[in-house]
Amino acid sequence: MRVLIIGGSHFFGKRLVQKLIDAGDDVTVLTRGNRPINFNGDYKTLKGDRTNSLELQSLVKDLNFDCIFDQACFDYPSAIASCEIFADKTKHYIFTSSQSVYGPGKNIKEESFDPSHHTYEKVVLAEENYAEAKRQTEVAFQKKAPFTTCFVRFPIVIGEDDQTGRFNWHLKRIAERKEIFFPNIDASISFIYAGDAAMALQKIAREEIKGSLNCCSPGPIKLRTMVEDFELFLGKKMRIAKSGNDTNYSPYGIKNDWYMDNTKAMNSGLSFMGPREVLKRSLENLVQA
Repeated sequence: MRVLIIGGSHFFGKRLVQKLIDAGDDVTVLTRGNRPINFNGDYKTLKGDRTNSLELQSLVKDLNFDCIFDQACFDYPSAIASCEIFADKTKHYIFTSSQSVYGPGKNIKEESFDPSHHTYEKVVLAEENYAEAKRQTEVAFQKKAPFTTCFVRFPIVIGEDDQTGRFNWHLKRIAERKEIFFPNIDASISFIYAGDAAMALQKIAREEIKGSLNCCSPGPIKLRTMVEDFELFLGKKMRIAKSGNDTNYSPYGIKNDWYMDNTKAMNSGLSFMGPREVLKRSLENLVQA
């Protein structure tokens, strides 16, 4: 399978690239070159900025792919450009979307957000409104893509090499006895392990799965339970802040339950670790590192 990965230089994108190489696929990685990449096996690289449509078009003008993984599309204009540039260059396009397309809720199913029915007054960028920008990106692919598409809706991804630092932020604050504020510590949330995210993307390509797909751990986890696991790991208790500010507000802090139903993904043959296992694996990797 000839594949292009847009944004495969960090976190679960790196895992995806290595899995595809190990499987014997013909792999090309498009990257801006800001991070060094070094995979085991044969692969090709393209250096360029996917937000520069003329540059992107020039880079791929003589190339064709069976599948494209887009890890770095965050707005409507970039999605429209991809639809035009790759119109006759691929059969299947896998867009890494987000749980953020949904509002708060329990057991949220894919049909809770239908990009074909989403309306808005103006195009926004991710820096302005990440959730709305992701919704609009799905809208662009839904309306303009001449190839089959899959919108992979990931929740918070946890694992080593997480460039956001959100997971380690909690551990550092607890270890240093600094307060953490949760607007609702009894709220439940979805997670997914970085390795599972990579495996899911690979499976989606193999099976040519299309449409919207919630990819997350089976069942949610209470933030309180997450904190208890952190405390057990560190042997220290968390100090709870009574009010939030820019310094102490948890990156995972939510006011209401916010977790997805992954029945469709499971029925498609995908599998995921449970949320407690995700935390355990991530904590174990910290010790090994």
